[in-house]
Amino acid sequence: MSKDLHHHKRQNSSNIDEETQREKEPLLPSSRARRWLHLLFPWCGGDTHEEEEGGSHTLLIWTVVGVITGMIVGYIVNKHNPGETAMELLSFPGEILLNMLRALVLPLVTASVIVGIGALGEAGSTGRLAVWTLIYFGATTLFAAAMGIFWVLLIQPGDFGDVKGGDAPDVEEKTPLESILEVIRSAFPPNLFAAAHDMNVLGVLTFAIALGIVISMLGEVARPLALFFNALNEAIMKIVSYVILLVPIGVCSLIIDKLGGSGEDFFGQLEQLSMYAVTVIVGLIFHSFIFLPLIYFIIVRSNPFTFMWKTSQALLIAVGTSSSAATLPVTIKVCEENCNIKPHITRFILPLGATVNMNGTALYEAVAALFVAQSLDIELSVGQVIVTALTATLAAVGAAGIPEAGLVTMVMVFSAIGLPLESIGILFSIDWFLDRLRTGTNVIGDTYGAAIIAHLDKKRNAQATPFPDGDEENTLPVTTPTMTSKDMAMDDADLSVESSSYRNASTPSSRRASSQFS
Repeated sequence: MSKDLHHHKRQNSSNIDEETQREKEPLLPSSRARRWLHLLFPWCGGDTHEEEEGGSHTLLIWTVVGVITGMIVGYIVNKHNPGETAMELLSFPGEILLNMLRALVLPLVTASVIVGIGALGEAGSTGRLAVWTLIYFGATTLFAAAMGIFWVLLIQPGDFGDVKGGDAPDVEEKTPLESILEVIRSAFPPNLFAAAHDMNVLGVLTFAIALGIVISMLGEVARPLALFFNALNEAIMKIVSYVILLVPIGVCSLIIDKLGGSGEDFFGQLEQLSMYAVTVIVGLIFHSFIFLPLIYFIIVRSNPFTFMWKTSQALLIAVGTSSSAATLPVTIKVCEENCNIKPHITRFILPLGATVNMNGTALYEAVAALFVAQSLDIELSVGQVIVTALTATLAAVGAAGIPEAGLVTMVMVFSAIGLPLESIGILFSIDWFLDRLRTGTNVIGDTYGAAIIAHLDKKRNAQATPFPDGDEENTLPVTTPTMTSKDMAMDDADLSVESSSYRNASTPSSRRASSQFS
């Protein structure tokens, strides 16, 4: 009877262990499904599920191939003009990819921010990270605008370009103060559903931050709500892992659509505005590959280009989609999985960065304003140049992370220093090309910001607690007390009492079983 009971308990224990293990393991597709998936998408990995290094690098290589193929095919299509039907078919995969990524943005922003803030445990930690984040975003964006002005004054691209004869964009002209107030209003929408419908990411983000702080403060009362958003976040990230399988095809399609559908005017306008484009590209390269890596190296003391390689998947998608908001799901994924940044950091900083941290946009708008002034022989005072830097920074914050939003906010910069809005029409002809490059810079700034703030948070926790790795629950303080002979004798006596108590409590059957093994 005792043996049967022991066997039954051991069987139940093994069943519980198996169920627990199944709960911890991810839901994997069957081997047949994986083979079909690998056949359709060769870059998704082989028979194993999401091979960490090989699968990620394979997808990255195929994405680069997609970008190069899109440029080659787009150039051929631009020269031969195959017709509307062919262009519609060529652009269809890219349109589907962009729609899927945009559909994931709002639920991902809501769930990830709430989960990230809830993981901080208290509103004080949230406030500290928020202060660090805003300082980083503000400083890097203002520096980007200043560097844009520096490169324009150094290269003087306005001497080689002509911006006369353009059409003014159909955008309401506003003063800088009105534009700033409009950004603040968008952060507090009267209707969340209307904000979601209008893709007002800033309004949804504000609500998610407030709800995450309240859930963290309520504790056990709000635990079911926290579990719901945590499950929603994991489900959205799982969808993202499958959506990015379309990235090589989608990015290739988007580049073909833009390059092939722009007509011969693009290459003519690019030649006319070549020095303007060169100035923007030089500024973006300096900011992305020199300034931001230098800040990362000084603070983190690690190789910044190794980090950039690990996040290059998000960079390529940003270039292909020209939307930092659409790239957000992939940005979060690569930062957590490839760079080992803690989720409560990425899910708080990256959604905020995709909305307000626009380094590339600030640099681009500063370059555009001074380029137009040089082309029209308009002398700007030192005060107007400073106003340009400040206004470009504020306008970049107002850019909503959507394609060509910088062109709309450029009206604010031009109005601030009295430039004619008709000149924006000339810049619009090559804006889609430069928009992709500055979006890449925006995403690079977000990823470096997440890594830098994660390092600062880890360093502060290490100074504030003797458990820098967060293992305080599994770690006991090590002490070396001095024991006297009397203490040792008392311990031996206690062990003897415990041993005798154990023998008295033993059943006859257990004593017989022990005698058989002795």
